[in-house]
Amino acid sequence: MEANVAPDQAVVPSRAGRGIRILLVWGVRFTGECLAELLERDPSVSVIGLCADLSEAVALSASMQPDIVLLDGRMPEGAAAARRALDEAPGMRIVVSSVRETEDDVVAWAEAGVIGYIPRTTPLADFVRLMMDIHSGEQVCSGRVAAGLLRRIATTKSHVHNLLGKLNAKRRTEIADYLRG
Repeated sequence: MEANVAPDQAVVPSRAGRGIRILLVWGVRFTGECLAELLERDPSVSVIGLCADLSEAVALSASMQPDIVLLDGRMPEGAAAARRALDEAPGMRIVVSSVRETEDDVVAWAEAGVIGYIPRTTPLADFVRLMMDIHSGEQVCSGRVAAGLLRRIATTKSHVHNLLGKLNAKRRTEIADYLRG
């Protein structure tokens, strides 16, 4: 990856245009540049830029049209920043990296609107494959996280069922109508 830009500007690699187009958002520039160079070794990947934060990625995403915005999950404000970015650029497809694979962390990122996550325990040899899987609509998660997600869904359904009973309603729309007044 080569670029001659001021330190506060996005780095745009010279070898863009092949494979899946990735815009990196990494707070530590050196680490982001190292990751970009490693990713560029794979012929199915094209790193089209490196940004210091999500606001910069939002500004660039319309013109650069990345397939994936790869976000360092250790960025300040994390999931909240991702939610704000997606509010501004709804078509942006964020994959978050370096995620602690706990139910709470995975749910927080999912609620923020990211399309997938790469756990912080992922070896380099699996990184690109996981990114490609996520880009294709697949996400692998641990059994513990899957069980937690299923439990949350069941709990939500139980709450809805209880609400229906208390309000003598048969459908969720009746609850919504009741709440509207």
